[in-house]
Amino acid sequence: MPRAKRNVKTLLETCLQNVTRNIEEWCKHYVETYGKEKKLYLYVIGPFDPLPSRLLVRIIDILRDEKRLKKHHLELLITQQLNALDLSKEGDEIACHLRLASIRCPQLKTLKLNGCQKISKQVYQNFLPTFENLQVLDISNTSSGDSCLYVLGAYCKDLRELDVTSCPVTDAGIKGLCLSIDDLGKEDKRLGQCKLIHKLMVSYTKVTQKGIIIALENLTILKVFECCSSVQALAEMHLAPYEDNIPDIKKYSLIDLHCTNESFCTPYKSGSLGLASLLCSSVMKVRIVTQEGLTDIDLLGLLSLENLREFSLGGGEECEITFDGGVAPILEAFGNSLTSLTLAELPCVNIRAITEYCPNLRFLFLVMNHSYTMAWPEEERRPFSPKPIKTEPILMKLESLHLVCVSHLWSTSVIPSESLPSLLSSPQLVHLYVKDCVTLTDEVLKKAANHFQNMEHLELEQCNSITKLGVDSVMNDSNPLRVIKLWECRSLSRQNVCDWNKKANKKKWQVSIEWS
Repeated sequence: MPRAKRNVKTLLETCLQNVTRNIEEWCKHYVETYGKEKKLYLYVIGPFDPLPSRLLVRIIDILRDEKRLKKHHLELLITQQLNALDLSKEGDEIACHLRLASIRCPQLKTLKLNGCQKISKQVYQNFLPTFENLQVLDISNTSSGDSCLYVLGAYCKDLRELDVTSCPVTDAGIKGLCLSIDDLGKEDKRLGQCKLIHKLMVSYTKVTQKGIIIALENLTILKVFECCSSVQALAEMHLAPYEDNIPDIKKYSLIDLHCTNESFCTPYKSGSLGLASLLCSSVMKVRIVTQEGLTDIDLLGLLSLENLREFSLGGGEECEITFDGGVAPILEAFGNSLTSLTLAELPCVNIRAITEYCPNLRFLFLVMNHSYTMAWPEEERRPFSPKPIKTEPILMKLESLHLVCVSHLWSTSVIPSESLPSLLSSPQLVHLYVKDCVTLTDEVLKKAANHFQNMEHLELEQCNSITKLGVDSVMNDSNPLRVIKLWECRSLSRQNVCDWNKKANKKKWQVSIEWS
């Protein structure tokens, strides 16, 4: 456990701490002189005007993290030097702050408004046109609609990244962003100027396959495109020409592919995944939710990719994917380059194949799979190996592990106890979350704790095989645990938590223990 100690801070950190701790003193003259009038002063010479943007951003971030950021702080911290402003989840005063930024911050390049539900369409129309140098905009989880994207298309031609996740944006908004056509279908060169976007996130919006196709056709340098399904859109555009052997089909710069069943009523067409992989050979991240018609053969279409790093596969209501026929060949081909792997709600998962093929995994998520196996036909898989492999390899680079079982639904959905050591024994493991895993016992946790040199976050939920003895094994000086969360573990009691807190206080450990 980390002990409370006095860390040696840099001069910069000390100065920032001094400023934020005494922020009210810095703002005292402004508040006493002008604050009582409840007016918004557009031009103020304040104590923070000489500071560069990076220091202003740090001060705002510290105050927000400590939940001490107030209206009058921002009125002085929003200066002409600021080029990045995060107003995420701000409330009633958001319009005032945007007005200040629109006047005082001509060089603003990054603006984050995530979760600001009280921004009206009129506010966007009034202030966004002034941010002509804007490059990064996050308006996710807001009521921002198509009119906002039309404003961006007309005035923010330098925009590089846009996040409208969970916004009521439709295909018309995508059109206004990158097509020079007005609502009546007439050409208007003032619109659709956002041609430099390389990162666009439109998940959980009203954008359909039509809007996705518009973005793919007009945003020529698009690399990151988070949407419900770029694979189906690419197939709609190019599957017929591809099947007819038409040469010179357009290639794309995308580094992520999404193939889900979230939005489109159009059924999956066989060969779509393989075609998307050929059109986007630089893809590093693939997210798939199985659906009718998506088979092992389709999954093998990913083998044409050059450098897959992140692979996520979730079983939908229809799942024709098998582990041996579809998943295992992907892991064998890309295992050395894979750093993140998610397998969820699949009929069967072979843990041995994961540990054998993917030695460089840093993030592993095994969620609600129906069954697990360790069967490893070594003679077939490793014909040139002089000896059969007797010990299961350890994922030595694993940093984060999430194991979610559903033993109350399927008794086979439990991670085999013999597989847990290979998953839990990584010396690089920092974050561990386990839910409903009856095979995680005191003995297993005790053995794993010997390897928790870097463990900072341990979270167990409904792990009823863990008792006080198991948690005792991690309550020592040999690990850097800062957070322990224990949810609905029936073999643990409130008294146990009180005892651990007393021990932590006595030894001056900086650890938070939560229990329910």
